[in-house]
Amino acid sequence: MEYTLEKYRRHGNTFATSVLGDDDIFTAEPENIKTILAVKFKQFDLGETRRRTFHPLLGDGIFAADGPQWEHSRTLLRPSFTRTQIAATDLHERHIQRLISRIPRDGSTVDLQELFFNLFLFGESVESLRLGSSAGSSSFAHHFNVAQDEIAFSMVIAPFDQLIFRPRFRESVREARGYVGNFVKKAIEYRHSLDAEKHAGDTTDSQSRYVFLEELAKETDNPSDITDQILNILLAGRDTTASLLSMVFYNLARRPDIWDLLRSEVATLDGKCPSFEELKQLKYLSWVINESKFNPV
Repeated sequence: MEYTLEKYRRHGNTFATSVLGDDDIFTAEPENIKTILAVKFKQFDLGETRRRTFHPLLGDGIFAADGPQWEHSRTLLRPSFTRTQIAATDLHERHIQRLISRIPRDGSTVDLQELFFNLFLFGESVESLRLGSSAGSSSFAHHFNVAQDEIAFSMVIAPFDQLIFRPRFRESVREARGYVGNFVKKAIEYRHSLDAEKHAGDTTDSQSRYVFLEELAKETDNPSDITDQILNILLAGRDTTASLLSMVFYNLARRPDIWDLLRSEVATLDGKCPSFEELKQLKYLSWVINESKFNPV
């Protein structure tokens, strides 16, 4: 990150590079990014290098697809970001309390980012934050991280990455996708149970909340397709959230004045789990989070 930041400082918001014969354009210019991601979205694609390097882990999910495939993935993902889903703060409280319980009380150093990266869900808890959590969840987190590191390496050395034999990458992809496959199997069984109920004439809607994995299973019973989508949404939600939370607490640890002001505002909740509406009223909390996205406060 520091290396890339220095490049922007030296050359400006947009510059071109050539590495191993591969020509690239880097940009941090807001208007360029808006044009690519919104204004002229359909005039750009991911490129063959990204599709090829991402595919072993992410398949044909939203981060490795273009055109109709991307639109289909986006349609499946959209319900996860509705107001109802965002507002369900009670769904996260148990996991947040478990994360807090993992923080030492004796003043010793703790790597919060490692805990933040274990805040991932598959429609049910995998207990990744519980002390003595299952070897499966810990192994998945390890292999998911290794696979992402290997993908990043492939992007750097492309197109020569195909000449390198990387057994660690293949193992991590196999293990990560295999672990998700356990949850995919449950989702497919759920879909078949719904089909059986409909066939028997039972039209009762027993689902109380939106579960992404279960909704995917209603659209397809192809295990590979569902695994692709799950890993893509996990990549999107896990890494970005963990990175933001890490930056927030990095800033708070260095600014006791901000910590004191934030604590005073949060104290107005009297220790209660906040609702979505109550969270919206914490204006200083919003400022701290928004500032941490872009700048050390």
